Amino acid sequence: MELLQTLKHFYTQGIGVLRIAYEHSPYDLESFGIALPKAKEYAKLADSLLGPADSPRLQRESIVLAEQRQLSLDHLVMVSRHAKKLKQRGAAWKLRAELIAHEGSYKEVNAYGNRRVKEIQGEKPKEPGVKVIQAKNGMVTMTVTDTQRRITDFTKTLDAIETTEQPRKKALLEAFWKLIDGGGGILKPQ
Repeated sequence: MELLQTLKHFYTQGIGVLRIAYEHSPYDLESFGIALPKAKEYAKLADSLLGPADSPRLQRESIVLAEQRQLSLDHLVMVSRHAKKLKQRGAAWKLRAELIAHEGSYKEVNAYGNRRVKEIQGEKPKEPGVKVIQAKNGMVTMTVTDTQRRITDFTKTLDAIETTEQPRKKALLEAFWKLIDGGGGILKPQ
């Protein structure tokens, strides 16, 4: 039972562990039995949570609340991961404070954090371009993003080239290659 109490104490002292990580090097933490990559992760997290911040009052209040709520290291890592996605000045600490104060399980707070990051950042508009993705089994996917007008014109051109009774997906592919093979504007590699 004593080991169980020790484990519970460790998992409810995330800020305490980070204070140790802030005061010691990752190599000191490694000598305590923590794997070096994990020790470096904790040291980085400790720097971001306990080091100089652009919102010192918010930082102090959040740290106190995290200690009172006995948040685990995993919980604090997740909160920091969401906060790092925000680039506006002060936004990261506002989100950290909000997520630390949010009641719920790890999973609930993580879902809430994902939702809040999307709300704060807003929808990123798609930009015109071509994306090529290497897929499994040797197949490659190419995605073309452009204005509705240009894509509609392109698909109408493909529809006009291939008039067979194949499923549309296959017919468009055949028409695409006929257009390319027929010298429809492709650059030939030298």
